[in-house]
This record gives sequence, C-alpha cells and structure tokens, in this order.
Amino acid sequence: MSLHQVKKNRHRDKNVNMVKNTLTTFELVLSEYRRYQKGLNLAYLYPSINGHCACGCGNVLDGRKTKWSSRECNNKVYSEFAILKGNTNAIRKKLFEIDNGFCRNCGVYDESWEADHINPVSMGGGLCGIDNFQTLCLYCHKEKTKNQTASHR
Repeated sequence: MSLHQVKKNRHRDKNVNMVKNTLTTFELVLSEYRRYQKGLNLAYLYPSINGHCACGCGNVLDGRKTKWSSRECNNKVYSEFAILKGNTNAIRKKLFEIDNGFCRNCGVYDESWEADHINPVSMGGGLCGIDNFQTLCLYCHKEKTKNQTASHR
C-alpha cells in the first residue's frame, strides 16, 4: 500500500475534521526513506467504517464485529501492516510464499536467500508493500548492491 493509497483510505472516514488532524500527524510519522516505520498505527491505515469491514472489502459487519468482517480480512490486513511497518519476518514469510526461495534474478534456489528492496530505501523504497521486494540469492544481492552503490557515486 502506497502513501497515496493510505491517504485515500483515510478520506473514507465521514468525520472530515478528524481525518485532516490525523492525516497531518500521520504524514509526520511515515517516510518512504526509512526502512522501519516506527509509530505506524493500524487505525491510520484502516479506519473504522460505519457498519462495514475496515479492510475495504465492502462486507457488512454482523453481530458483535466492529472492525473486520472475517478472519481472512483480519489476517490480510495484519500481514500488509507488518510489511509496511518493516517487519522482516513478515516480509520473508510473504516472499517465501511467492518465490519459494528461488532467486528472481538467476532462478537458483538458495537456502540463504535475501529479501531485497527492488527500489532501494535510499531512493524512496521504504514504506512499501510486498510488490517492492524480491527474493535474491546472496551472489545476486551482492552484485545488485555493488552496482547500485557504484551508480550513486
């Protein structure tokens, strides 16, 4: 989820004054140039929507439910939140589900694979979803980092 999507989600709330105040505070917390988003709050990303699931699926909340319509919505949101926040365990778990430990560059399986930011944090690749990560073997990750470092000089 990008910062633009976060802002868009915040505007779904009916209390516009609260949104403006919260959004100002929220923008101070988030940075695309930081790997870890300390202070990021789940309520900022997924505000309560009167009677509907906060994940945006549109499902009506029934019974005593106040935020999520199902366990699937809850799990999806917490997984996305952990990735945005920079939780390396969540990032590695999701990447392994996608790539199974195979390097996206050379295709070799590596037990010691590394999670790589496609767009580096130094170039605004922080505060990103799983779509900005890729599995790389140690060799390819080292080469990519070396090439990026050389091109920034």
